[in-house]
Amino acid sequence: MNLWQKHQQGAVLVTSMIILLILTMLALSAVQNTSLQELMSRNERDSDLAFHSAETGLREAEAFLAPLLALVGFQVANQTGLYDSVNNAPPNFATFDWLVPANNTRGFILVVTVDPRTPLAGRYVIEHVKTVVAGADILNIDNIGQDTGTGRTQMFRITSIGLGGSGTAQVMLQSTFGRQCC
Repeated sequence: MNLWQKHQQGAVLVTSMIILLILTMLALSAVQNTSLQELMSRNERDSDLAFHSAETGLREAEAFLAPLLALVGFQVANQTGLYDSVNNAPPNFATFDWLVPANNTRGFILVVTVDPRTPLAGRYVIEHVKTVVAGADILNIDNIGQDTGTGRTQMFRITSIGLGGSGTAQVMLQSTFGRQCC
């Protein structure tokens, strides 16, 4: 037996085991960090899909309002998704059922342009909020000059909701739209 072999106490084995344990902990930490980042990325994508679905609802509602000539649709009792907040109570979004239209007084409108990555189409409602009369129109009693009494701006509130790819992410957006008409 060699003199050198007699004095070894296993220090190399202990040192290598500690280094192996440290490397294992670093590898586990890297795997956990990667899976957490993947989950955050998936949630961000889901949220983006919901946002874009709700934004599409806003754009479709504005396209519906742009050629509007009369407010009759807002005053008819069973006109789906159109609410008249001037003469009736506005929808209560705390209790509004975005999944079943029949559970609301006038329901909602489904978004036509559906993203195939989302399980449900976005939906929206349009409220006629008020009529704003321009100051120049009030003073022009006899309709003299350039202003012929069309200084009325109809104000609408559009509320849209979109769902993400998983169906759990929801984004609700509201916008105000003014249109000189009616």
